[in-house]
Amino acid sequence: MIVFAHRSFQEYFVARFICNAKLEVQQMLIDKYAKTLHRDSVMELLYEMNPELVERHLIIPGIEKIERYLKLKKKVGITHYVRFIKSEYTHFEFSGRDIRGAHSTSYHGFSSIISFALHHCGHIIGWKGFGDKDKEEIQYLTSKYGKKSGPGTWEPIPVSHLSYKDDFIRDLASKGRFFSLRTLELAIEIKKALIKKHQDLDDSLEQILMN
Repeated sequence: MIVFAHRSFQEYFVARFICNAKLEVQQMLIDKYAKTLHRDSVMELLYEMNPELVERHLIIPGIEKIERYLKLKKKVGITHYVRFIKSEYTHFEFSGRDIRGAHSTSYHGFSSIISFALHHCGHIIGWKGFGDKDKEEIQYLTSKYGKKSGPGTWEPIPVSHLSYKDDFIRDLASKGRFFSLRTLELAIEIKKALIKKHQDLDDSLEQILMN
């Protein structure tokens, strides 16, 4: 029996196997490990080995799935945003100068796909990460909504009963950094840019083969 010294070795060999597998096996395994994006490094490692594969079979279809779930046709609106927030999180917690969302039991993994897309592909739309202005907005949210329930603990803000009319949702949508409505818009911009990128690659390959 082979025993790996560390989990990262297992994840590396899984990524290597996916990279070299047949297309139908690749898609099946990418779909499987997309569900554990927030828990392991398989897709991170696979992206290092073959970024185009991950873009085509994880990021683009993953964001398209989000669009279908939100019934998004054109512009991201506040009702789309509320549906997204409720699909991913049970509540938000404030910790000093930071905010985090607790995943729901019906968590779709949408936020993990978006985080992965921003981290790896944000540059193709000119996104340079969260800046000082975003930090100021988080500080605004924590000062307005953060309430201590004890030493080092903060009262959670449940989202199940909230609507687009609530101040917290509207502030989160405009100032919530990763949790903002703008993040959804960025993900869709990335998807469109990736589709164009791969269409251009396919066209170039077709031209080469025809000449």
